[in-house]
Amino acid sequence: MLLYPTMMRSQWKVMLLRNETCTVTLRRKFQNVTLVLGILILAVMGCANDEEKSGPDTDQSLADTQCHSSSSEPSDDDASQEAFGESLLSRIFAKTIMIDKEDEGRYLGKGAFGCVVKVLHRRHPKDNLRPAALKIVIPMNEYGHAMCLKEVECHKQAQDLDRVVSLYDHWCEDFTPALHGCLSENFRTRDAHSWGVFKQMGYKARGNLKAHFILLEYCNQGDIEHSIKRLDGAQKLDAVTQIAEGIQQLHNENIAHGDVYPRNIFANCEDAQVVYKLGDLGNAEQNGNLKDDMYQLCMLIQKLFDEKEASELNEDLFPGIANDPVLSEFFFSFCRTSNEQEGLTPETRQHIGELMPSIDDVVDELEARQLYD
Repeated sequence: MLLYPTMMRSQWKVMLLRNETCTVTLRRKFQNVTLVLGILILAVMGCANDEEKSGPDTDQSLADTQCHSSSSEPSDDDASQEAFGESLLSRIFAKTIMIDKEDEGRYLGKGAFGCVVKVLHRRHPKDNLRPAALKIVIPMNEYGHAMCLKEVECHKQAQDLDRVVSLYDHWCEDFTPALHGCLSENFRTRDAHSWGVFKQMGYKARGNLKAHFILLEYCNQGDIEHSIKRLDGAQKLDAVTQIAEGIQQLHNENIAHGDVYPRNIFANCEDAQVVYKLGDLGNAEQNGNLKDDMYQLCMLIQKLFDEKEASELNEDLFPGIANDPVLSEFFFSFCRTSNEQEGLTPETRQHIGELMPSIDDVVDELEARQLYD
């Protein structure tokens, strides 16, 4: 009976010792947690100070997109270098590309293998942001991949031409479900077409494909496919003259555009003046058939002007064809798209090429008309 109080005292000592040990352990854990929280708070305060020093990036509301690595617009020295291995997400993280999710016009349109969206771009994180058009192409095979590279090379060769849309950057990366999710979240708008485009792109995300991102100059008036009807006679003549100058610039670099149609001609309003530029060099060819561009320019004139005005202008610009009664009927009265040329015999196509004037002669005639008008 005398041993019982002694055992009780021993058990109490053990319990007190355990409680004290637990208390010390908890105190140490609490100190560690407090230290980590303090470091995090200091890091957040440092980021906030950096943001205050550099100022706001833009007045517009930008998407909070989490991502990773770098790049930018090429300088004159490195304009020919490709940025393979870097990602869209890295550029967003580095703030050289940003997205205005409140801009309902950020989805610009679709192409055969992707779409074009509007982003905000700058060369360095502290530079001013400016709009840019991001062309996203997801080719299905090696041929499509090669076509993308050819388009980029043509853009690089035409980089200094003021009548051709400028190239800012190009890179290629794996088109993963995560990348598709990022694109859908940031670029899908209320536009019903954008929903369908990104849904179709989702199927490609499972196919182990590559995505090409081509960052281009943004033209604030868009393409002229829907605006050409609103132009008056003088404005149409000015548009045709500038487009012909763009073809001339490309031909001087021995590049055939191959797709001179209203959907690929873009207007940019600069200092109350409209500048027209050739874009979408997806069909462009170095050492290509330059005469095809002349044919397409003839078709463009028929789309811009009414039948009488188009016939009169084309007769002055293409006198060799105008003097051929059969071809003049074909060109100036009935033909409206280049597809109709597919039914011609090889001999007739060759004859058309021989009668086509050079782009220099066409530009001279158009500029003289502008002076006269």
